[in-house]
Amino acid sequence: MAFAQAAVQMTAAEQQAYKRRWIALLILSMSLMLIVIDSTIVNIAFPAIRSTFGASYADAEWINSIYSLVFGALLITWGKLGDQYGRRNIFVGGAVVFALGSLGVGTASSIGIAIAFRALQGLGAAMMSPSTLSIISGTFKGKERGIAFGIWGATAGVSAAVGPILGGWLIEYGTGIMAESWRLAFLINIPVGVASLDATLRKVEAGGGKTVAPRMPIPGVGWLAYCQDPEGNTFGLMEADEKAK
Repeated sequence: MAFAQAAVQMTAAEQQAYKRRWIALLILSMSLMLIVIDSTIVNIAFPAIRSTFGASYADAEWINSIYSLVFGALLITWGKLGDQYGRRNIFVGGAVVFALGSLGVGTASSIGIAIAFRALQGLGAAMMSPSTLSIISGTFKGKERGIAFGIWGATAGVSAAVGPILGGWLIEYGTGIMAESWRLAFLINIPVGVASLDATLRKVEAGGGKTVAPRMPIPGVGWLAYCQDPEGNTFGLMEADEKAK
């Protein structure tokens, strides 16, 4: 009865989006899982990556750090741009960028190339992550929104634990697929990302269009970048706060 009453006030497109809202949540949660897993899986693959490229510890550490740095520095900025240009548009663009970054790291011939594409991955993740929350917020109403946010948060927590386990499994047993099995930790993102992208275009409502005049907050972006250390912590902000005191 409640749905029938709500449906009277909805357009045909809105009714379809409402009916498939839980499918949309599944797609967004799967995408979030990719983002979080890729932030932890490298910890297990780190020794194998160093061995492949003969890289120093400091150089190889950037494979892990640059992802968190770019992701943390641009997260809020892409959230704002999603409100301006459409949340699904930014999410889809981020999925493409993330997949390209994964392909680049997985096929890299040097540590420098791997770091560059890892930064591209971080950019894609920064585009996707805030869009998932915005889309969920606009798709669900009332009590269902709380349930959806709970599922989103649980997905992030589970993914953080799954990352090292998946990384260890791929490195241990992936040698039957390719000699440098650590590359599978990144290449596996491509088919999953393509499936997520296809499902997003078909099942996620394209709402959240431009609402305010576009303006890139360059000073704010620079400040956020300063406030992020390579592990994604706001040490710069803490230091600035201490100086102010």
